[in-house]
Amino acid sequence: MTPSESLMSDDDALDLIAESLDTPAQAARQLRALVGHPSPEVRMRALEALIEVEHPETVETAAQALGDPDALVRIAGIEVLTAQGREEHGQAIWRLALEDADALVREHALLNLSALGGALDVSALVQLAEASAGAILVASANLLCAQGHREWLLPLLEGLFDPEYTTRAMTLTLLEERIEPQERPFVRRLLIDRRAVEDVPAVLARIDALLVAWRD
Repeated sequence: MTPSESLMSDDDALDLIAESLDTPAQAARQLRALVGHPSPEVRMRALEALIEVEHPETVETAAQALGDPDALVRIAGIEVLTAQGREEHGQAIWRLALEDADALVREHALLNLSALGGALDVSALVQLAEASAGAILVASANLLCAQGHREWLLPLLEGLFDPEYTTRAMTLTLLEERIEPQERPFVRRLLIDRRAVEDVPAVLARIDALLVAWRD
């Protein structure tokens, strides 16, 4: 980071990022520099602005962000690497999925690995799923299904009835891609059961959307 960028106030840095959102490639150098800003919010927002800027230095910056002390910055780094299809960083993201101290980082790492592809240690992933609950279980089961282990579909579906509405919403989002046509009648019955007790409007809306999409 240049001296002027390191001294830039949080508000000025955020304003610069906001102004660059329409043309991030033109501001890529400054955005990459701001990933070293003292403010975690600035670092995160700068990475988010870089997500579609394909450049080796952007990839390097995002990879370095996987070791950032702030969880949301680490998540932003994961998102950039996934959006640019950087399978060579899959193992670094995999380590975060297994070892990161923050549950949200582990969850996002697992979810992004299902999109990133590449080989994984399935036995380690099974151990993680078996030892987990809630969002981590759902994300692990989803990744196992993506790897061809369809026996983990039922644990994935358990997320529909999780006490946390965010986990229920995440599960519904995953089901849109994960459920095979022949599985839809069974899952549709589960959605109808869940709808009878769901009390969060946003989750209800997602249930209704799937029920319409999978209508016989």
